[in-house]
Amino acid sequence: KKDVQLTRGKSQDSSPQFSPDGGRIAFLSDREKGNQIWIIDFPGGEPYQLTELENGVNAFEWADRNTIFFAAREDNTYLENKRKEEKDDVVIVADQEHYGPVRLFKIDVNTKRIERVTNNPFVISEFAVSPDGKWIVTNENQSVDWTYDHRIPPRQYLYNLERNTREELF
Repeated sequence: KKDVQLTRGKSQDSSPQFSPDGGRIAFLSDREKGNQIWIIDFPGGEPYQLTELENGVNAFEWADRNTIFFAAREDNTYLENKRKEEKDDVVIVADQEHYGPVRLFKIDVNTKRIERVTNNPFVISEFAVSPDGKWIVTNENQSVDWTYDHRIPPRQYLYNLERNTREELF
């Protein structure tokens, strides 16, 4: 019956989730470049950074005590790196042709080994992992303009992780 502050500082910490065994808390933090997954042992201790991705992490979910699935963009494309190198600071809006996919990855909490799980061409905006960790359902945006014009709706897919298959739902 006592509140305990687990993190401090100027960073934005969000989306805390207990590990399935209750021994750790994972959360997103902008302490480093973009939102990254951090872990803190429960009931306390110094948090440590789990991911170090160029474009950060959008969302995550525990699969088991040692595995986290997360949605993130791949590293920057050749075009993005070229623009950065040339110090091109033009902001491109609604560029469907260069709409970078957000894919699912899994990370081993102990070794920090990351493995890409999906190869989808568009943006995974939401996902959920089944309790047994064998299935994932995703909501994938097909258009950069969906939020504004509602013309091309997202699609939902079911991934069977044991068979490495993807099936469209609905």
